[in-house]
Amino acid sequence: MTYYIGLDIGTSSCRAVAFDREFNLLASASGSYALSIPRAGWAEQDPDEILDSVVQVINEVMAHPKLQGKKPKAIGISAVMHSLILLSSEGNPLTKAIIWADLRSRDQAQQLVQRAQTDDLYGRTGCPVHPTYLPAKLLWLKENQPELMAKTAKILSIKGYVVYKLTGQILEEFSTASTTGLFNLETMDWDDGAVAAAGISRDLLPQLADPMTVLPGFGGQYAESRSLPMDIPVVLGATDGTLSNLGSGAVRPGQMVAMVGTSGAVRAVMDSPKLDPKQRCWCYYLAQGKWVSGGALNNGGNITNWFRHNFGQGAQREAEKRGLGIYELLDQWASSVPAGSRGLVFLPMLFGERSPGWNPDSRGVLFGLNSGHGAPEVYRAMMEGVTFHLFGVYEALVELLGRPQQILASGGFANSPVWVQMMADVFGVSVQLPKVLEGSAFGAAFLAAVALGEVSNLDAVTELVVVEAEVEPDGTATKRYRELYRLYRSLYEKLTPEFAEIAKFQEG
Repeated sequence: MTYYIGLDIGTSSCRAVAFDREFNLLASASGSYALSIPRAGWAEQDPDEILDSVVQVINEVMAHPKLQGKKPKAIGISAVMHSLILLSSEGNPLTKAIIWADLRSRDQAQQLVQRAQTDDLYGRTGCPVHPTYLPAKLLWLKENQPELMAKTAKILSIKGYVVYKLTGQILEEFSTASTTGLFNLETMDWDDGAVAAAGISRDLLPQLADPMTVLPGFGGQYAESRSLPMDIPVVLGATDGTLSNLGSGAVRPGQMVAMVGTSGAVRAVMDSPKLDPKQRCWCYYLAQGKWVSGGALNNGGNITNWFRHNFGQGAQREAEKRGLGIYELLDQWASSVPAGSRGLVFLPMLFGERSPGWNPDSRGVLFGLNSGHGAPEVYRAMMEGVTFHLFGVYEALVELLGRPQQILASGGFANSPVWVQMMADVFGVSVQLPKVLEGSAFGAAFLAAVALGEVSNLDAVTELVVVEAEVEPDGTATKRYRELYRLYRSLYEKLTPEFAEIAKFQEG
């Protein structure tokens, strides 16, 4: 049997998904790992915990009864963006993985802004100046942990670290590199000006490679110690965001993907890089000359997860009593509340902000709370707040690229009927649901097949993706949401000075 594995390394978990040569889903396995927040605004993960989880899911999916004894044609890799690991000359991590949600380098980002480098860096790299990206992160490390920087031999992403440990090769593919803020979109190489702005030498950065690069297989001391098969080709792949578009079949002009997983995003594929004059959107590389423009949030499904962990004990007991999953019950709560959450507005910036405002000081706000509101209203308002913020990204993309002919849903939220309906109502457009919701893993497996020459090109994915359902907006709800969105935007803009004050206060 011919099959491919799409490996998707996300923020909170990783998945290995097997697809046959017609790209029907055969089997999947998942593993989770912890997120550490040692201080307010920090976000770190243990790279070796992620690595162990990756090996676990690869072995688990290959051991599935349908696949036992059969090796995949190739493994394609999708991985989370904007991460940073300092590597010693012995190949060991000197730091935890500093991830996209880490905002400790706010002051360093502001230094770059004050040096009038914002337009210059964005124009060459497609990445706004922000703590998410590596220039600010590296400046923070240089200023606060110079002893670690002095010991650093290489700087890798989470994906680069996994590839290194599994294959023995230190590489970064163009797609992941394009999300660092250090990559020149025109030369397709590390940008000397951005590297200088980050305060590092170019030799600390890994060799660049095409996302379609096929490595001969697993290798090196770590892979051998884990008894991984050595002869399975590994395709470097791309980022989880860009591959979500590919796996959703949205690779042509006029298509957009709206995604809510741990974070959230709205993205569209282009045939050449296009930058936003207002710098609300970024521009990243996918593969085969395709580029992705869009905007991502720091806040998505992590908001509902935060609610569940901090305020969901009663809901958990009720769900267990009724034989429901916790999110099934929370969806029922949200469904019981009308659009607009009875006048409750939530600004969802619990983890700061990326697109479209790029304000790392922004904070969560619950506005309009009265004695008639309860937990269901608060939960629905949180979902609406995330969706409003995504709508701001959608508006920016429409201004940049034009109104789409098709919007496809991707990520875990697509399993929530109430949230998909909410998105259709807030956006005022129909939202389509692909049959296979493993967007990034599917994209990674499909890209691997293209890299091996088994499929002609990336555009062929449109023939495979089947739309299973289409959710139409409710006109009455859309009208109500437009009214509430104006209030949402007004609150956000008026609170900008107070966001800065409270951020400083929280830092002590």
